[in-house]
Amino acid sequence: MLFLALLLALLIGLSLGLLGSDGTIGTSLAVIAVNCAGGFIGQLHDLAFDWRLTLNFLAAAVAGMFGGTMLAGRFSDSALRRGFAWCVLLLGAALVVANGTALAGL
Repeated sequence: MLFLALLLALLIGLSLGLLGSDGTIGTSLAVIAVNCAGGFIGQLHDLAFDWRLTLNFLAAAVAGMFGGTMLAGRFSDSALRRGFAWCVLLLGAALVVANGTALAGL
């Protein structure tokens, strides 16, 4: 499980570093980060965290982010914007599918 978490963190960081070179993308990522931080803080009182796993995940994500930042220079701004748009659309679709039964029950 730790290996999978670290691999996912590395891939997430890589994609954020790769796609975050444009100001618009950077602003979008900042909004996403603030939203995630708010959700995280809101859940702190209800959850017991494995802080070792959390810090390892963070370290792998930061390493991936630096790798993605180095790779970003190899792509045009328009290609990076398209890639970011596809990532957001796929994430949105995955969330709708994953939460579809909960939404249908409303």
